[in-house]
Amino acid sequence: MSTAVATRARGQRLRMLPATVMLALVGVTTAFPLLYALVTALRTQSDYGRGSLAVPREITFQNLQDAWQAAGLGRLAVNSLIVVSISVAVTVLVSSMAAFALVHLGLPARVGRFGTLTALFLLALPSTVLITPIFKVTLDLGLLNSYLGLVLVYVSLSSPFGIYMMTTYFRAVPREILQAAEVDGASAPRRFVSIAIPLARPAMATLTALTALTLWNDLLFSLILIQDPQRRTLTVGVSLLESSFAQSSSAVVLTAGLLISTLPPLVLFIFMNRSLMRGLVAGALK
Repeated sequence: MSTAVATRARGQRLRMLPATVMLALVGVTTAFPLLYALVTALRTQSDYGRGSLAVPREITFQNLQDAWQAAGLGRLAVNSLIVVSISVAVTVLVSSMAAFALVHLGLPARVGRFGTLTALFLLALPSTVLITPIFKVTLDLGLLNSYLGLVLVYVSLSSPFGIYMMTTYFRAVPREILQAAEVDGASAPRRFVSIAIPLARPAMATLTALTALTLWNDLLFSLILIQDPQRRTLTVGVSLLESSFAQSSSAVVLTAGLLISTLPPLVLFIFMNRSLMRGLVAGALK
């Protein structure tokens, strides 16, 4: 009996071997750029000149200090934090409310399908196609070089995915729960706040993390819509960092700036890892 169990266990391990090897390769390829950036940012220029992949002989934090001071990355990080935090909060709220309305407010099925298809269409639309109309509208509204204009653009670009994701989640919520609350006299806003939001917390946490990571790394629209150096975001500041240094030292300093800009989303992912996985698994199981 024990031999049969051991044989089955060994066969199961062999069947899982390809998936294990593939996941290990994905992990290595994902971790290598971050490790490379960390090693490069902490080495001297002369040490980097020996070879970008050579083992560093000397560790220094001067590159991080130079990148932080030259581009004013502290101020730019605060700018990014303000814009991304407001954009994420509004996106999650708007997406959740729209998805709840499409699924649980008794709208005709045709309207719900139209709303979902519209979100999918907007999601599939390349962002580069929207550069000219977005810039024109922002300029006409007097919102160029303002956080409000960038926030509105971020919310409009992020909401289609959020609506589609939250609609998929809300469709799995039993209608009987909300109908029972409606019979008890709960209004639509009360049902949304007291029932829908608690049930959708895993999905909302997942949407929060994904939206924050996407907006934090945005370069295109923040570069186009924010031209005031004092209001630029961290990603734009890092992209312009190379022009502040001589070509001989730009590589290590630029890598240091990239490492600094990577730390906030990395910390966010570490702290929200469980919520992110729980939301994805909950959505899959439902």
